[in-house]
Amino acid sequence: MTNAPNFKYIGGFLESRGVLPHSTQLLRVFSLARKLGFQSFLVDEITCDESPQLLEENAALKDVDSNYAHSQIYKFSFFRNNEQSISPLFLGYAVYKIDHYQGGRSFGHVYEAVLPPPRTKNENNFLHCKRRYQVTNSSGNDNHVTGALYAQQNGKTFVCAHVALRTALSCLLPEGDIAYSMIRAKAGSGKGLSPDRIENVFQSFGIPLFFNKQTYEPLRYGGKCG
Repeated sequence: MTNAPNFKYIGGFLESRGVLPHSTQLLRVFSLARKLGFQSFLVDEITCDESPQLLEENAALKDVDSNYAHSQIYKFSFFRNNEQSISPLFLGYAVYKIDHYQGGRSFGHVYEAVLPPPRTKNENNFLHCKRRYQVTNSSGNDNHVTGALYAQQNGKTFVCAHVALRTALSCLLPEGDIAYSMIRAKAGSGKGLSPDRIENVFQSFGIPLFFNKQTYEPLRYGGKCG
């Protein structure tokens, strides 16, 4: 666990792994954690074998790019001091995935992150759809966070439409998350997703979503936030 200056630490972390200056989204996650008042963070390196979801994504990466070699995955957990308890207060987490390719630069992206929104409903012109997530890390504590799931596309096996679907469905599905492989299976093949295919994904889960076929703006959807 460290309380090193966040931008200096993350800049060195990314540079030493060959993902600067091309991947700075993790800095934005740390900026959000700073707004929440984090004072320390824990870094866990996890293996793909620990997650069937990550194994599926690595296999899909190999299918679309034969130069894919391997991945490194790190979980950042954020804390601040808790005046009411000896244990620090858990604020949220981010999973950062670095994909390495033969003969090319490595690509790092925020595979997922959950942090509570730093602004209240009176400070926003929209309402966050939040839910409670149980989080495991090497601290051994019973950690949980209530917030919105964020994910970043990798441009190969999932693009902006897939991460938008994952975020939206995380608010509507009882499981609180969905694998990209399941989104691809329900949406069909292809890099991007047309409005019709997005509609098919929602409806396959029993969530009605209807588009204006001329403007492709969603008319309404069913369900509610968890």
